[in-house]
Amino acid sequence: MLNLRMLLIGAAAASLIAGGAQATELLVNGGFEDFNAGGADYYNIGVDHPTPGGFGWAVSGDVDLVTYGGLYTSTTPAGGGGTQALDMVGYRDGSIEQAFATVIGQTYNYSFDYSHNPGVTAGNMGFSIFGSSSLASASIFDNDLALTWTHYAGSFVADSTSTLISFNSYDTCCAGGIYLDNVSVTTSGAVPEPATWAMMIAGFGLAGSALRRRRAVAA
Repeated sequence: MLNLRMLLIGAAAASLIAGGAQATELLVNGGFEDFNAGGADYYNIGVDHPTPGGFGWAVSGDVDLVTYGGLYTSTTPAGGGGTQALDMVGYRDGSIEQAFATVIGQTYNYSFDYSHNPGVTAGNMGFSIFGSSSLASASIFDNDLALTWTHYAGSFVADSTSTLISFNSYDTCCAGGIYLDNVSVTTSGAVPEPATWAMMIAGFGLAGSALRRRRAVAA
């Protein structure tokens, strides 16, 4: 009976580890859906309107929220894009950034989708992730006349308790630029969360108690 109990506790612990290994999203509003632009072809943030409350991203210069199906949008990303994307050029070049908490030495995964405004032939932006040092960076150029989306992904190992992700337009001005959607940073899932460890320890404690009781009865 004890062996069966131990097996059940072990199976439960394994299940908890698997559950704790699932990725956790660390960014706010990575799909640019948390503020509804109301179906407008574009909604400018930085000149026409201030940054909405709860937007999640700090905006420099200005950017446009664009609505899929409107005048200024292309098709949605293959993985889905909700109803809105972000044009990194409003009336001028724009930049966005967001800080998120990280654990030093832990691996994180990042990804995003990009295309460009159909009003221009190409778009160009910089991407970076920075902790105590540069952890990832790239210059993103898109001149796909079919306006299809490209998925970009990678990983980094955190070297600080706070990490910054940023996107910066390199286009000259005013006509549109890179489109951005589905920005994501997730934990790698390699380390169980604290609550998972606590439940596992409690389970092993129950197993130890059962073993001690059995030994006491046998004596």
